[in-house]
Amino acid sequence: MKSGYQKAGGEEWSKETLREMMLKMPAAVRRIKLQLILESALWGIFLMVYYDFFDGHEKPLVWNAILVASVILLLTHNLLGYEITKNPLSGGDIRSSLEKYLNRIRKYSAVSIASRLLAIASIFAFFLSTADGSQGFIIAALGAIVVFQAFALHRVWRTRIESVKRVYQDLTA
Repeated sequence: MKSGYQKAGGEEWSKETLREMMLKMPAAVRRIKLQLILESALWGIFLMVYYDFFDGHEKPLVWNAILVASVILLLTHNLLGYEITKNPLSGGDIRSSLEKYLNRIRKYSAVSIASRLLAIASIFAFFLSTADGSQGFIIAALGAIVVFQAFALHRVWRTRIESVKRVYQDLTA
């Protein structure tokens, strides 16, 4: 797009101008960033208070370690996501940058869904770690929540990817 515009006698576009255009294009990018920042703050708070608020001191050490590792996984995942969304420009022109960005968020969406499901299952296991096994209904309900979350996360990411894909298709049309 940039080279076609310049060949037609248009003014030179700076990298900063292109960056501003890229940041304005997909609204999904802003929503992803906001979600990542908010979630990271909330998970950080959870990690600071779980030991006292949720009786972490009464749970076996291994379950505390699993819980902390799960939250750290979520925080790492959010940091990675923020880095991916922070810089959508990575190529010489808008089209190749958007194509690379689309590929990155497709891969990231799979990692996002998997890490969230693993983390939420680990958090549920932490809370059930002292259960005596007679709470079959609760375990089934938590399993249903994990399945629902997988479905919901898949839909959210599909919508986001389609939003970026539409911008890409508009530029290549």
